[in-house]
Amino acid sequence: MSRLPIWAQNLAKIGAALVLALLAVAHRPFLNEPWTLLSAIVLTFGAGVVVHHQLKREDPRRDRRDSGELLSWVTCLLSLGGVQLILRAVKDPEQPGALLAMVPLLAQGLVLGGLISSLSATTGLTLTILLLGVYGAAPLPVLAVAWLLGVAGSWLINPLKRRSDLIRAVGILCGLAVLSAGTLAAARQMDGLSALEMALWGGVSALVASSIFYLGSTVLERLVGLTSDWTLLELCSPDHPVIQELCLRAPGTYAHSVMVGNLAETAARAVGANPVTVRAMAAFHDIGKLHRPLAFIENQQGVNLHDLLPPNQSADIIIRHVSEGLEMARRHHLPQVIIDGIAQHHGTTLAAWFYHKAQKSEMVWLEEDDFRYPGPKPQTKEAA
Repeated sequence: MSRLPIWAQNLAKIGAALVLALLAVAHRPFLNEPWTLLSAIVLTFGAGVVVHHQLKREDPRRDRRDSGELLSWVTCLLSLGGVQLILRAVKDPEQPGALLAMVPLLAQGLVLGGLISSLSATTGLTLTILLLGVYGAAPLPVLAVAWLLGVAGSWLINPLKRRSDLIRAVGILCGLAVLSAGTLAAARQMDGLSALEMALWGGVSALVASSIFYLGSTVLERLVGLTSDWTLLELCSPDHPVIQELCLRAPGTYAHSVMVGNLAETAARAVGANPVTVRAMAAFHDIGKLHRPLAFIENQQGVNLHDLLPPNQSADIIIRHVSEGLEMARRHHLPQVIIDGIAQHHGTTLAAWFYHKAQKSEMVWLEEDDFRYPGPKPQTKEAA
């Protein structure tokens, strides 16, 4: 979406808003109630504005913000359409099987929480349920339970560092779904067998939604151009060809990257940044050193080639590892978030040791900018 011209993006948003409005009132004779459809259109456009500003405040990067907005529209459309289809199939919204209508809503919360953030998932899910509730598309008790479980799921699912984290999150979500459905049955004063059936449908709904998230998140992240924590963790694997090359040809840099990852992940948790993103950035931030591994002190064994070079040439070699790392990252099609980490990990700082060495050598032509990294300065908490 971010690659499209602005006018095309706006046109796509208008089209999505109109379809969403139609889905919200699909169960009603809206052709005979034109004001119903018009109010749905107004509400949908308002929801779009809320999502846009939420993402704008949450992430300053335009490409990621646009991708997040596209994902919000897609999941909202799929969720609303899914609820309408399930309730038409069930027919009686009061029977326990109607809890299956929670599946698309829970899946929306999980996908948005896993691919963007828990806060964005809460906003997107709230707006979807608002549209369903205002026009009576689903029973309010079912929508209330779906909202609670969807929000809880979005927080449980982010971040995921291991497969065991997903199993834990799904287990907790299913337990909460059973408990919530049982509570709903008690509020409706159902008999024991009906309450048990409703609790069972609640658990099944959470399990099906988790399966949709597991299967659909990979497709959706590629469709909209986002990078999930799972993808980043897979990239950090020692099996990745760049990591393997770093380990073999620049073992000191590899050990340095692992240590940076450990330190930065702890720092990320302390400041509310994404620790998985930080670890992935750390794993690849110095891959440009593979062009001349012995030019960097962590890979040297007693011989320092900079003792034989003028300081300006040494500084050029050291500074160039950033641009060479960017070239390598693009060649291996690494995600933009890792490319940003490589570009920004030195900011615009000075290669001070060589600059001071040049001052002492009384070089005739001495420009500070020649000893400064090109930047840019870190643009996010994770890059910083």
